[in-house]
Amino acid sequence: MCQRKPLCVLLLMAILLPHVAIAFIVHVSVGPGNVFSPQFPVVSVGDTVRWTLIGGAHNVNSDTGLFRSGDVSSSWPAPFDIVFDSPGIFGYHCEAHGAPVTGMFGTITVREGIGSNRGILQFSTSETSVAENGGSKTITVTRTGGDDDGITVGYETVDGSATSPEDYTQTSSTLFWDNNDASPKTFLVPIFDDGIEEPSQSFTIRLLEPSATLGTNQVITVTILDDDGPSGSPGKAVPFTPDAGFFYFFNNPNNLELLVKMVRGCGTSFNAYWFFYAAASNVGLEY
Repeated sequence: MCQRKPLCVLLLMAILLPHVAIAFIVHVSVGPGNVFSPQFPVVSVGDTVRWTLIGGAHNVNSDTGLFRSGDVSSSWPAPFDIVFDSPGIFGYHCEAHGAPVTGMFGTITVREGIGSNRGILQFSTSETSVAENGGSKTITVTRTGGDDDGITVGYETVDGSATSPEDYTQTSSTLFWDNNDASPKTFLVPIFDDGIEEPSQSFTIRLLEPSATLGTNQVITVTILDDDGPSGSPGKAVPFTPDAGFFYFFNNPNNLELLVKMVRGCGTSFNAYWFFYAAASNVGLEY
């Protein structure tokens, strides 16, 4: 008789999940003035640094000849991008307004990205409001959950029922955080008071090209609360008889447009009044 013995098979699976660093684009503004901003960003291996000309005539030139954006110019055909694939400190300057560690210069510190925590970027709220006569609205962007590396995020306004330039000024730029900086950043959106009675209107602002993870509030809705009363002027009474009067409009007493007469309700069991009115106008219209 053949006896079959139970066969126990133990499968041991070792799964290696390497930490994968996410590469980001870190923005550096060139100008206005003879400055790079931020001047000393800290990035991770694999990140792209993007220099964008904002104003002036400049270029980006490596102190050691590793990279160069081109000749000094006030009109770049496109932003200048460099991917940093190894750790180190990389100095650069503008050839027209600086030299290594002098004048208009900057450094890029590149470190291994494994283990870094850049945090989460988002608006402080998903919606907010501003009075039409408020002049401007302050918008806040927060960085929470980590402060490793220098990071950037762009923003831009988008028309809704409120449009630019009639209701607000179109706004776009970039916010910067240095390494170990977790403080909120703010910017202003100018609001225009048009003096016209209208419903409350809104526009949105969105975050763009972050060099860290975006949170839930990637878009904020801004509602402009109308502060204007009804157009025109309220009717103004002019006594005519003890129980009648005219009303005029448009701040012109010669435009008597409405006659109202009050008549006592005779023979009723309650103290009632009846109103008689007639309307006319001598306001001319121009076409």
